[in-house]
Amino acid sequence: MDHGERLCSGCGTSLPAGAVYHRFKLVLQGEQELCFEVGTESPVSLLARMESEADWGRYAEDVHWQAQGELCARCRDRLRAVMEDFAIPVV
Repeated sequence: MDHGERLCSGCGTSLPAGAVYHRFKLVLQGEQELCFEVGTESPVSLLARMESEADWGRYAEDVHWQAQGELCARCRDRLRAVMEDFAIPVV
């Protein structure tokens, strides 16, 4: 079954059939804890205000972002270096 030419998602280099490549999937999911103190805005009024001011596209971007692809060894090393710069453990 021919899937066409495989290219590195990072640099566009051709990944020949039989060559080692690295598949990745990166998902960022936003989370927010809403804490209400006595005498502050109620959850109902907060929701109403958020709905009236809503930029739903921005909310969607804040909540979920994902990328995936296939990388050559050089781009895999570059991605790992970025993760290490953020002190994110590479497992």
